[in-house]
Amino acid sequence: MTDWTLSLATAKQYPNFSQEQKLDKLVNVNRLPGQRDFGGNMRYQTAFDLDEVQKLKLDLEQVGEVAQVKVNGHDLGQRICAPYRFDIPAVDLKQGPNDLEE
Repeated sequence: MTDWTLSLATAKQYPNFSQEQKLDKLVNVNRLPGQRDFGGNMRYQTAFDLDEVQKLKLDLEQVGEVAQVKVNGHDLGQRICAPYRFDIPAVDLKQGPNDLEE
């Protein structure tokens, strides 16, 4: 997973995300040009391929506040504090392309 799409929404705009930009890696949004003081909702999206369907684990490590993860449209829940770890059941995955949203 190397290509990410970042979309932003202020509290007033949410749930309508805008300001979409492509990233080659996950970064803190406040380190991006013009976003030093951004406060609001961030949506990171990527796709990944699986040769074989199996249960996976996702560890986001560092998150500003709250993380919510969806895989192929299935909501895996929220974490409000560390550890920001999610189990991804095999039933939520498919062989070939899969979508991840955080």
